[in-house]
This record gives sequence, structure tokens and C-alpha cells, in this order.
Amino acid sequence: MRIQRLADGTEEIDIKLLDDGRVYIHLLIECDDGPITIQGHTQLRNVMGRPTLGRYRVACRPQQTTTNPQKRGNVRFMCITTGEVAAATCPACLAIGV
Repeated sequence: MRIQRLADGTEEIDIKLLDDGRVYIHLLIECDDGPITIQGHTQLRNVMGRPTLGRYRVACRPQQTTTNPQKRGNVRFMCITTGEVAAATCPACLAIGV
């Protein structure tokens, strides 16, 4: 998806889609030793529908250490996540997390 150029030089966003057109949403599982730490303003995170502060792992990729967008050239690769099973769409995450 093309966007207006951001300050960091990126002008495209890559969001993975399922074959039926839905956004690929990975499931975050809360765990004490998870490699991903959710930080930020708690009230703003709630408004944005994101998980609460804590430590998590991506269900289908426990070795993944971040859910931040990755910049490659002028493209931002997004990792869309949720802490709610009902909102997750990644088939691999759902097979593990349910």
C-alpha cells in the first residue's frame, strides 16, 4: 500500500493478507519469560485495542523478539498482533493458542 512519504523516508506499508482478504493478525500470548515487552501509555493502548503492558510471545513464532514495524528500504513491514483469540486470524497462531 502506497502512503505519503514519512519522515524516515518510507512510502509503502506492507501488511500481510490471508487469501480471503482479511489482515493476517498474530496472537500474542502473555508469559513471564516472553521475549516481547509491551510498553506505552496504558490508556492509549486500551483505546487502540492493544494488549496491556507485560511480556508476551507470538504464538506461531516464539523466537520473535519484536512486533515493531521493520523498515527495509522505503517499505515498512507491519506485524499486526492481538492479545484476543477472537481477533486473531493467523491459522498457525490459532492452532497453537486455542
